[in-house]
Amino acid sequence: TLFPYTTLFRSLILKSPLRSERIVRPRQVVMYLLKTHLNFKHQEIADILKRKDHTTVMHGVEKITRLLIK
Repeated sequence: TLFPYTTLFRSLILKSPLRSERIVRPRQVVMYLLKTHLNFKHQEIADILKRKDHTTVMHGVEKITRLLIK
């Protein structure tokens, strides 16, 4: 089946340096879920998603939080 390949592809895309809206928003949702539901630290999330530092994760979590409040 294609499922394992699709999952791997999505995982690689989320960790990629690409910054298009189609990639950034799902990445931010993952950041939000890891922080709010699994209580990961900002730096841990940054390491998982191969982001430069924790401030990128802070921004992503805040962005999704603001969107959910609207």
